[in-house]
Amino acid sequence: MLHIDLLVAGLTLGAIYALVALGFHLVFKMTGIIDFAQGDKVVLGGLVGLTLVRSHLNEVIVVLLIVFALGLVVGVAYDLIAILPTQHNGDVAAIAATVGMTLVFANGHQLIWGPDAEPFPPIVAGHINIGSVQINWQSIIIWLFLIVVGVVLAYVLERTRLGRGMIASATDPVAATIGPCRSRWRSVWPPRPACSSHRSLSPVVADSVPPLPSRASPAQCSAVCSAHAA
Repeated sequence: MLHIDLLVAGLTLGAIYALVALGFHLVFKMTGIIDFAQGDKVVLGGLVGLTLVRSHLNEVIVVLLIVFALGLVVGVAYDLIAILPTQHNGDVAAIAATVGMTLVFANGHQLIWGPDAEPFPPIVAGHINIGSVQINWQSIIIWLFLIVVGVVLAYVLERTRLGRGMIASATDPVAATIGPCRSRWRSVWPPRPACSSHRSLSPVVADSVPPLPSRASPAQCSAVCSAHAA
């Protein structure tokens, strides 16, 4: 019985870590930067959620929407303050900035919420019984949320123009600034600033690059643009 309880707890905690790792992977894949402050941003969302729950806001959907909205605002501000200004000096400078932001977040957390760890009360109470095993509804919701996020993300990256553009620009940032890749992909995911010097080539070669089909894959886009950039 104890082993089953530990297994359920491990799966729940592992699902949360998987979501955090997914954030690490996406940021690194699209920018080439390891964001060391990713975990602190996750903690910020949890602390805000804890504050909302303790203020007797028991509507789960409302809590999630507020936390999501705050996460979006913090993410955009973080990018404008820490990433974009330093990335012009190279990836190492941007990574160093993320390390510095970990100190900002960590000390900010302590100043606002204090240094002591506090348990997060279950948003969804109750459990189900499977034989002699009790599984909390909150654990089930976490598992389902991870599955939904994974499926939606896989669909967006593999089946939509937005996702294919993000992958193409991340795979070949230089080609993404030239010809059809510039017009299609760069608008949805800007290439790294280190490649900005190649943008002046775009007007010269744009007319010579054949049009790509509307459902061109990232590999096709990168191959065509790379050939004409050479």
